[in-house]
Amino acid sequence: MRMYIRVGVLLAAAACLILASTASGEADKPKAAADKITAVGRLSTTEDDDWNITSAKLTTDAGVVYNITLDEKGKALANEMSGAKVEVVGTVREISRAKWLTVISYKEVQEAEAPDPPRYGVPTLRWRVRRPANVRGPLVVGQALSLQASRGRRKRSRHAAPGSTTGYERCRRDSQVVVTGPARRRARKGAMGMDVRKTVWMIAAMVLGLIFAGSLEAARKPTRSGTTDTEKKSTWYIVVQVKDTKGEVSFEVIDAKNLTTRVKACREQYKEAVKEWNAARTTAKKNKQTFTTKKPVEPYVRQVGSRFKSEAKAKEYAEKLRQLYEARKAKKAAKSTEPKNTAPAPDTNKEEE
Repeated sequence: MRMYIRVGVLLAAAACLILASTASGEADKPKAAADKITAVGRLSTTEDDDWNITSAKLTTDAGVVYNITLDEKGKALANEMSGAKVEVVGTVREISRAKWLTVISYKEVQEAEAPDPPRYGVPTLRWRVRRPANVRGPLVVGQALSLQASRGRRKRSRHAAPGSTTGYERCRRDSQVVVTGPARRRARKGAMGMDVRKTVWMIAAMVLGLIFAGSLEAARKPTRSGTTDTEKKSTWYIVVQVKDTKGEVSFEVIDAKNLTTRVKACREQYKEAVKEWNAARTTAKKNKQTFTTKKPVEPYVRQVGSRFKSEAKAKEYAEKLRQLYEARKAKKAAKSTEPKNTAPAPDTNKEEE
């Protein structure tokens, strides 16, 4: 009987070990690729000392974080849209409880401007107008008030009851006015005519004011003849960091509208350089020659800093960035050339006592 118990315990322990190893293996394996999704959020990147992007993350409004796979499209997304809100279409894989997003396409999302804050403390006037059943049509409060005010200015009748009030006083007291009959029609006609006249005069004054302001603005600006819309200078300038196929980094000042064109030109330059390098390597291999030329480095164009209204300020900022980069590069080169062991060498010429 004891032998059966021991065999059962050993079999149960072996089954538990097998299940535990299988579960840990399945947890370490990456899950299958999910369907294509669309994620909208803000893109953040991290860089090394040479301003090369090492990682990129997309954080949605719901708090979900996606790690961007830095392939060709992932690097392009990180270089162009760093810090902006973008809409990314791609596939998701979950590896070690982290979601990795492979980019298929992306576009920038225009953020809506915040509405103006509400203004408090502004007094509002609300009138309660009582209209009987025999009165048709809308009853304008201003017209009724003007009619009652004109009636209230008249002398009180001798036959008025003691303690009675006029229409004007009743209007001031409870703001409830009822006007019927021909008096209502006359008051409405006069008030509407006055409103129309005031509106026409206000519109005419506004138009004349706009014409006068436009003429002053046109007279102040100098006229330029023979120029088209395409020849006019842009309003905004930006500073971009450019890395060519040889690995050299430079800073340029370009028009803000030409950023996409500059990025496309950089990609085309890289494709042409790789094509020429492959052709040269094939030729050297056919001729049985030694080929020592290095493969072209993948270039990039990335905006640095904010936009500038003046081109001179943008060039000044680009020169400052270039000096900082040269100083960092020289410091790094000096650190790599200095000897690692700084301890003094032992004196071998010392005589033994």
